[in-house]
Amino acid sequence: MNSEEINRILSFQTCKIVAPAGHGKTEMISQLVLLSEGTQLILTHTNAGVDALRKRMVKNHVPNKKYTIFTIAGFCMLWCRSFPVLSEIDPSLNPLDKKHSTLYYNQLYKGTNKIFLHKWAQEILGNSFTGLIVDEYQDCMIEQHEIFCSIAKILPVRVLGDPMQAIFQWAGELIDMDKLLFPNVDIETQPWRWVSSNLDLGQWISQVRNALQPTLAGVHQSINFLDIEGCVKLLPSTNFNGNRLISELRNHSSVAYITALENKQLSFAQSMGGFFQFDEKQKSDLLYKFAEEFSRSYGTLLCRNLLNFLQSCASHVSTELESYIKRLENGSFDFVRIQKHKPLGNILIELNRSSNRFFIKQAIDYVTVNPLFNVYRREAFVEMKRAIDLSEETGLDLLESMSAIRHDQNNHGFYKRLSTRTVLAKGLEFDCVIVDLSKRFTSQDFYVAISRAKKMVYILSDHRNIVFTGRKS
Repeated sequence: MNSEEINRILSFQTCKIVAPAGHGKTEMISQLVLLSEGTQLILTHTNAGVDALRKRMVKNHVPNKKYTIFTIAGFCMLWCRSFPVLSEIDPSLNPLDKKHSTLYYNQLYKGTNKIFLHKWAQEILGNSFTGLIVDEYQDCMIEQHEIFCSIAKILPVRVLGDPMQAIFQWAGELIDMDKLLFPNVDIETQPWRWVSSNLDLGQWISQVRNALQPTLAGVHQSINFLDIEGCVKLLPSTNFNGNRLISELRNHSSVAYITALENKQLSFAQSMGGFFQFDEKQKSDLLYKFAEEFSRSYGTLLCRNLLNFLQSCASHVSTELESYIKRLENGSFDFVRIQKHKPLGNILIELNRSSNRFFIKQAIDYVTVNPLFNVYRREAFVEMKRAIDLSEETGLDLLESMSAIRHDQNNHGFYKRLSTRTVLAKGLEFDCVIVDLSKRFTSQDFYVAISRAKKMVYILSDHRNIVFTGRKS
């Protein structure tokens, strides 16, 4: 983005900038901040997004005084907690409680907008910042958009996004960027993600994006996918065996298997024997379930719950620990004749005796390092141990500790190979991506999936010609 384009953007009180994935939106934001007067308020959707923006500011030597970065929810919480009477949020709602979260966030965004109707609140914001920049605007709900329209009466508002990446429809009604009344500023962009990794792949992804764009207007699109040496390869999805790809996948420093369905995501991770790690969603059903069970159970039941948790996260638990499982089903701790995994048997005896959650951590560590087990939900193991530690340090119930930890969760960087879904992988980059089209994606999900790859895309499909359904208005 050149200085002329930046000055054109800064000349608007409100404007929108549309740029495809991997075309430098984060870099644009840092340049806008660097050349703007005063302090810019920057808002995005996730903690990972905040982290990426901060790293780019540091990389480009943008002075700290020129920007403040929040998640949208974090910014709204700051205002609503400062003025609880005006925001009218039900104080009994806990955002960390899965049962409360939807209602809480609805009230949060409406409450923030109520506050900004007051002139004194507008003056505080206007005296603190000289402009607002919102990233990933295609993922904004209507209630969030209304907040930014209120702020636009006080500050210049510039929003960046890409309608082809709007995949969070389940979160609520999203703003349609194509119908957004903010003036559009055309910026010449480059496929920076692929310049140094695989420019041919970047060009192919751009071509696919162009072919899919009519689906946003409700038009069905058919694409015939061909293999491209060193870029794209189609593999039959029926009877696909990922283990046959391992030698090729080892050549990549990071790989993601991306599917539309959580059960496919899990079955693939299980089938790969720990080579891929299951990517846990933030409000992981498994973690919340077992945190609650570990909190509420003692003695024999606690030990049985522990073995169930281990079975849910690693292969070969049911066979390797069969003798212990059968004994516990009968309420027996007579492990004297069991020769296999005696250290784990001792852990179970101590857990039964004391119900001390410390022994849950010991069991997790035992399974993690033992080569007879293949852990495919390593993140779940790590997070359970963290929740137990927090519970011990603070006295919080284990379920409350888990909620607090998952609220700030950002663990993608730990695992080089992930079994994931588009809603979890969005915003991340991998050298190689395997896109499973055995269950059809929307055009936007497919575009998000392929644009995660920097070097290579595998498409799992029994058909080369694939029809993408037009989006309903």
